[in-house]
Amino acid sequence: MDENPNAVERYSTKLIKYTVRGTWIFSKQQIIFSSLLGLASAVGAYLLGLAPFGASMRLFLGVTVFAFLAAGIYNLVRAPFLIQHDQQQQIDAMRNRAPIPLRPAPRAERPPDLEPNLECLSVRFDQVEIESEHDIVQDGVEHIAVIAEFVNNPHLERRIGSAHMVFAVIRYFDVNNQLVCQVTHGPWMDEDMREVDFAIGDRRRLVLAVQRIDGDQYRPKMDALRAIQNNHENWQRYRAPDYWYLPPNTQRIEVRLCSAVDGSTIGTYLFDLQMGEDCMVHLLGDPA
Repeated sequence: MDENPNAVERYSTKLIKYTVRGTWIFSKQQIIFSSLLGLASAVGAYLLGLAPFGASMRLFLGVTVFAFLAAGIYNLVRAPFLIQHDQQQQIDAMRNRAPIPLRPAPRAERPPDLEPNLECLSVRFDQVEIESEHDIVQDGVEHIAVIAEFVNNPHLERRIGSAHMVFAVIRYFDVNNQLVCQVTHGPWMDEDMREVDFAIGDRRRLVLAVQRIDGDQYRPKMDALRAIQNNHENWQRYRAPDYWYLPPNTQRIEVRLCSAVDGSTIGTYLFDLQMGEDCMVHLLGDPA
């Protein structure tokens, strides 16, 4: 059916209601138009002396019926062969001057959001260096750092999604479980920005603490470990990182990975620091 309002109005003035197929469509407009055409033909023929009164009346009837049937056939050709239920409702509403019932548009089903599966692969001491221009922590031999490696691991029982704009909140506790230091944005290895993305299978290394050493002092000591915070918010707002010395009795590290998109917590991971007799630091990773 035509979608313009005139078409709806034309179909709403049926004198003989069509059903489904093959029914001629007759309307008030057809009767008025056919009658006027027949009357004009009869009056014109009578006034011009082309036909007497009786013949003019027959001409009136003939022209009227012919025009009426011709218009009905024309409308039948243009009309749909099948009137749907919602189209019939619109026609009835126009006839009764009621609001046209609108068919709701089908709602597209949004697939459920897939959650990431961030796991801690390992936590260890490693040698790093700090790039001088943007203070990026990267592989090197200048310093020693505590590194935790995370991966967005595929799952055997459910589908996994990506994690976007992930940042790390790191908290440090002493032997009495008292908070001694907190970092709001821990630095990621080889990254100048403080948020990273995890596609499926991606691995990222997080710096939990760093020992800035001089010369050949390559043995980590608790009185030399420092927490480091990445302050590089965006390309326009860069600020050098902050460092805080960790107390010698620091024993536990808590890492909370969060999404900067909605502020939700993706996962929380706990790590224990233990001192050995040789002043080496043994790190035990226990993701929670």
